[in-house]
Amino acid sequence: MKFDTLVNLALAAIVFKVVYDIRKGADEAGGSVVDFFKNDINPVSENNYVYRGASWIGGSLSGDEDWTLGTAVYDWMQ
Repeated sequence: MKFDTLVNLALAAIVFKVVYDIRKGADEAGGSVVDFFKNDINPVSENNYVYRGASWIGGSLSGDEDWTLGTAVYDWMQ
């Protein structure tokens, strides 16, 4: 097999695994895949993983439970 073919097969396997995990995670949470995309990985949702993770880390480090990255950047810019 050529190297390109192996890379393509590896990428296809990774994509399949990611899609499977998303579907499995949404099913275990009792929701649908659409609900999972609307809330957990939507970049403008306040309930997405990155927002919750950044807020949790910032709140833990600062001791302020209401800490958010957006507020911290706004305060720093002012």
